[in-house]
Amino acid sequence: MTRGSLIILFGAVSVAAIAPFVAPSVAQAADLRIIDSSGLVRAVRVVSQPATVKITIEGVSSPHGECVAANVDGLAAEKREPVSPQGVCIFKELPTGSWQVTIPVKARWRVQIN
Repeated sequence: MTRGSLIILFGAVSVAAIAPFVAPSVAQAADLRIIDSSGLVRAVRVVSQPATVKITIEGVSSPHGECVAANVDGLAAEKREPVSPQGVCIFKELPTGSWQVTIPVKARWRVQIN
């Protein structure tokens, strides 16, 4: 190996080794996916940080209980939120990944990701 090729090789290895430490901190965007208890995808949104997910139960007056969001990927703990008198569950700071949501009553529901 010539001296020039050694310098180029050393430079390339040095840049590759330090790149993770000097690269700017940029949030990675990923999918936040909401799935119902049947496994059907109800909503998907690309987010760069944890988001608020609002579940609205329709057609039931004053439902009681709680909504459950279970991380399908197995990377985050299950989350539980109470149903308001208006039939709304709000999950704050839900991280990216696939979440299966179960509601406490047999009814239609819609989801909004903010």
